[in-house]
Order: sequence, then C-alpha cells, then structure tokens
Amino acid sequence: FFSSRRRHTRYIGDWSSDVCSSDLTFITQSASFNAIPNASYFITGNSVTVTLPPTPPNNTFVTVCNGTASITGCVIARYSTAYTIMGSATDLTVDTQYFSVTLVYRSQTADWILV
Repeated sequence: FFSSRRRHTRYIGDWSSDVCSSDLTFITQSASFNAIPNASYFITGNSVTVTLPPTPPNNTFVTVCNGTASITGCVIARYSTAYTIMGSATDLTVDTQYFSVTLVYRSQTADWILV
C-alpha cells in the first residue's frame, strides 16, 4: 500500500502514522454478518458475531473496530473448525470498549493471527 499523501511523521524512519484515516474505508455493521476478505468493519451493535471468510487465500485480512463505548460482546468466529485463531480452536470474544483488531490468515497453518 502506498499513500498518495505526504508523510505525517516527525521522525525519519517512523512509518507508524503513514496511513491516514482518510485512506481507510470501513463497512458499518450493526448485526451479525459474514466478513469478506480484505475488508474493514465498524461495529455499531451489541452482541455482533463476525464470521471470518471461508477458504481465504494466504495473507487475507479482516479488520474489526468498535468505536462505541456501549457495545459489548463482539465475537469473531471461525468459519469452520478447520481454522484456528492464534492457534486456538475457539472463537475470539472481544468485550472491550473502543477496540480495533486486525486478523491475517496464514494458509500454511490454517491460522488467523492478530496483528
């Protein structure tokens, strides 16, 4: 990814803020849904289950953000038991206000990893 905007950092070699929020597109979801590969979601409802994509290619990502303090109980679910999240054969429950998580799929291990 290369941003067309100039860098917004003060330090040489600091790429942490190279991507501007205006470069990102989020899909707003208020109810449970099936995620599509390489998409970012903004969750606005309670007890939302995000089901990760089936048969994802290597390096597929899914980003899930909760920007509302009152939201609770977001579940990031594996599409099938053939997949893991961080090596665990369980779904990931996120019950934190203002969370943001990106998962990347590694086909070599059939594992979604948090980045």
